[in-house]
Amino acid sequence: MDEDLYIINAKATILSSLLNGNIPSAEECHLTAEEFNKICGMLYNEGFVRRTNLGNALNAEVSDKGMSFLHMITEA
Repeated sequence: MDEDLYIINAKATILSSLLNGNIPSAEECHLTAEEFNKICGMLYNEGFVRRTNLGNALNAEVSDKGMSFLHMITEA
């Protein structure tokens, strides 16, 4: 995994929030709106989430691939 730890942590925060039934926002994830939109786009493009609504809040489902990502980083 060659990604910056900051990006990995942001992805994990967003995915965890979704799994807990919350709708994450940039503010809640301690990201700028630009960073949040970029990372949400990455999650969608990488297949970690489905049905995204990019903007100040993310409304999506975590895919099986997203679950695998979370499992991989928590087991490392």
